[in-house]
Amino acid sequence: MAKKDLYNNLDTDITISPRFVNSNTTITGTGVDLRGFEGALVVVQAGTMAGSSSANIHTFEVQESNSSDTGFTAVADADLIPSSGAEAALALNGGTDDVVKKAGYIGIKRYIRVVDTTTAFTT
Repeated sequence: MAKKDLYNNLDTDITISPRFVNSNTTITGTGVDLRGFEGALVVVQAGTMAGSSSANIHTFEVQESNSSDTGFTAVADADLIPSSGAEAALALNGGTDDVVKKAGYIGIKRYIRVVDTTTAFTT
């Protein structure tokens, strides 16, 4: 029986580098090249987030394009896993500390990126 090998079948890349955010802002990630892959897993990781659940809100939009730096548009729900509410599942609210969230991408575009929009900052 063959051993399952994820090391040689997965790759990692960063669209938005870890950072400290303390204001309402939009952070647009860089395009990640999916050439040679059949899908992608978008992972969002949060450290300490001050505030309550109605403050310091991060919403993440997964975008796709055939070009590495232009033409990005929002990914259709049908091309995300879960197909209903994938981006909502990535959202982070104040008081959500040390969590990891994920969504799958199964679309056909060559590049994806993530856009983080922060709102309701109180601290």
